[in-house]
Amino acid sequence: DRWRLRAQSDIVPEFVPLDLTDTSSVRAAARQGWDLVVHTAGPFQGVERPVVLQEAIAAGVPYVDVCDDTDLCKAAKELHASAVASAIPAAVSCGIWPG
Repeated sequence: DRWRLRAQSDIVPEFVPLDLTDTSSVRAAARQGWDLVVHTAGPFQGVERPVVLQEAIAAGVPYVDVCDDTDLCKAAKELHASAVASAIPAAVSCGIWPG
């Protein structure tokens, strides 16, 4: 019901600028009561930990990203059990690249 009500409203997405190297600021942002985190801030290359995903799961917020880095995607997929245990939908590497 919550999602049906939201879909019928005039909610506008909000963009939140973050320092993705500052875990505490990512944690604080994730805990602001969002309905969904959509992570499109690249570059994803060279990032070792999926901090935004970790904090979204911890905050109980569904998550989607467009990660295009193989190693980071593998690290994100290691959080599968945590997301399932928390009943949090999380889709990684939804991609902006064809193929």
